[in-house]
Amino acid sequence: MQHKDEKTKYFAKIVGETIRELRINNCMGSINELNNKYGLSLSRIENGLVDIKFVTLWKIANVLELPPAKVFETIKKKLPEDFDFFAE
Repeated sequence: MQHKDEKTKYFAKIVGETIRELRINNCMGSINELNNKYGLSLSRIENGLVDIKFVTLWKIANVLELPPAKVFETIKKKLPEDFDFFAE
């Protein structure tokens, strides 16, 4: 298994928290219901255990019946303003 750097771990945590909040706030059902219906691994994503692919994030936005831009913007708002994967 590939070792994640701290910024990647932090980002995965923020993405997972955001998806969980959006799912709950939009009354989209339980993780198990959505996993079974759409074949997503939401539990691992919501717990920040996986690096989510762009296409998966887009699919989740569709499942949550949200524009992908809203999901991305919500994630961005939770990150520090100066967040940068490459800054030291």
